[in-house]
Parts: sequence; structure tokens; C-alpha cells
Amino acid sequence: MNETTDRIPFRPRDFFDRRSYYWQTRQWHYLKQGLPAIIISCVILIPILLAGFVSSDKAERYRVAFNRAVNTQNYETAYLFRQKLESISGEQAEHAEFRFNCALADIGRGQVKMGVELMRQLAPSDSLGYGPAHLWLAKKQISENPSISGPNGTQIVHHLKGALQSDPKNQTVHLALGHYYHHNGNQAKAVEHLGIAVEGQPQLHFVLANLHESLGDQELSKKHFRLATESMLQAIADQPQNLETRINLSVAYNKLGNFSEAVRTLVVALEETEDEAKRAEIINLLSTLYLAESDRIRKESKPDSPHYATSLMLLSKALEFAPNNEDAINRIAEIAALDGMASDKAIETLKKLMVSGQMTAM
Repeated sequence: MNETTDRIPFRPRDFFDRRSYYWQTRQWHYLKQGLPAIIISCVILIPILLAGFVSSDKAERYRVAFNRAVNTQNYETAYLFRQKLESISGEQAEHAEFRFNCALADIGRGQVKMGVELMRQLAPSDSLGYGPAHLWLAKKQISENPSISGPNGTQIVHHLKGALQSDPKNQTVHLALGHYYHHNGNQAKAVEHLGIAVEGQPQLHFVLANLHESLGDQELSKKHFRLATESMLQAIADQPQNLETRINLSVAYNKLGNFSEAVRTLVVALEETEDEAKRAEIINLLSTLYLAESDRIRKESKPDSPHYATSLMLLSKALEFAPNNEDAINRIAEIAALDGMASDKAIETLKKLMVSGQMTAM
């Protein structure tokens, strides 16, 4: 059999067979017959493969640029990259993160109605959707109705819960849910959410302490009051003029049984403010504080106990700050009606009050 008859006529689709012949026989003429098919394949396939790589790389670069523009609030630039992305990568239109950023860009460019509608598509009001969109809608509704009450409150809670689906530890969301449940009387739920939020916001220890107290958990209440004092002392060091923090610190000290520190904290606050309304508030708090401490001592003492004299002294201090405090005057009158040395002092105090005009009759 000659060379001509040995050769099998070449057909391009037989290239793989020819290659097989070459590897089996190591005869060059078999591989040579397949070269045209190899060349044609390369001419067709290589540009296609390269185009895919180039397109993918370009889409990624556009995606990064688009996200950066949205994050820096450069919405016009974001819009340009959005158009480029949609032209070369159609699947991006279905990507939740991309659509969320598109909504932000629309709103940033003044297309508010379009952007909000896209947000609502991403975060439906009757089912859970894309977490960040739920959070955005919750913040929007809270800004429109800070009280988080009524039917609107139900929608806000739905969106806040939706936000937790993608970010279970989001302290901002837990804070909002905690306040919602607190204002709606569900203190157990409030504690649950604020307990997570407090990790990033130590000032919430004061709120948690009061919530635990309302739930009857004195141990946890005192724990959070102690943590609250540490947090508030640091806050006062940073902002000495923050009167609200000083007032809350006084409350925390008193709850922990440190009456003297509670009084000292309010006295310092009184000395540091010239605002008449604030001074009146602090003076009233001091009077109330002395009155409460007097009640505590009386409750824990017998009528003939020397502690009643201490209680009387505290009531007198309460009257120094608020001369017309009827509750303090009535309590002095109650002590005056008892037997013992404290009674005599109470009667003497009442006489002084009558002379000064603070009371008109015994």
C-alpha cells in the first residue's frame, strides 16, 4: 500500500481523529492535515475568549467605580457608570446590591420618587427583602414619624426586622427596636434588643438599668447602674457641661445606695449652670432626693428611733432647696404627731415654718 492510499482524506471535523492518528503513529502528515482546523479554531475561539475576559474585567472596574461614586455621594458620576454597567453586563440589573445603590443614586440626583419606588421593590412591606433597603426605609419612616407609633410603627418594625436578616448584630437597628418596644410597653423585648445595642453605646446602660428595675430584676438593674456610672463619668470628663448626664449620674448613684454622691453630683451641676430653668430643675431634684432619702430612713426605722431625727434633718434640707415643698411639710407634721425627741424637734420646725410664712396652720 503506497503513501497516497495510506492517507485518509481530510475533513475538518476529523481533526481530533487525525490528532489521535498522530499520537499513535508519530507520523507528521497526520497532524499536518489537521493544521487548517487548528488555525480556524484559534481564529474563532481566541477572540471570543479574550472578549469575555476583557468584558468581565471592564464590568468589575465599572462596578467598583460605581460603588465608590455612590459611597462618596458623587451621584452624577455614579449614573454614568451605571449606564456603562447595564450596557455590558445585563445581569447586574437583577443584582440586589446594584439596584440598592441605583436607588441611592436616583435619590441623590433628585429622582426621589423613582429611588423610593426601587427601595420598596427591594424591601416589600409584606415580606422580607434586601436588608439595607429595609433599613433605609425604616430610617425614612422614623424621620417622618419619630414617635414610632400607630400603623406606621408596625411598618417600621417590619423594616427593622428585615434589616436584621442581613445584619443580625446591627446596633442601630437593635437600638431603634429597643426604643419601640420600650415605648409600647414590651419591656422584655426592649431589654433583649437594647442588650445588644449597648455593646457599642455604653450610655444605654442607664436605660437598661431602669428597664430591668421595672421588670423586677434588681440584680441586673444594679449591674447596669454600676456600668452606667462608669460610662457617665467618662462622658462628663469629655463634656463637663452636659447637665443631663450629671442628673442621670445622680439618679444612678442614688439607685446604688450612694446618697451622698447623688447629692454632691447635683450640687456640682447646680454650681456649673446659670440657666434659670435648669437651676430650678436641679433644685427641685435635690429637694426630691432629700425627701426620698428621708422616706427610706423612716420606712426602715421605728417611730422612737434616733433615725427619725435624721429623717427630720433631711426634710429640713429638702425645704432649704424648695421652701414650699408641701410633701416635706406634711411629713414633718407626721413626725410631730409621734412621741419622742424627734416629735419635739418637728413641732419646733413647724413653728418656724409658720413664722416664716411657709405654712399657715399646724
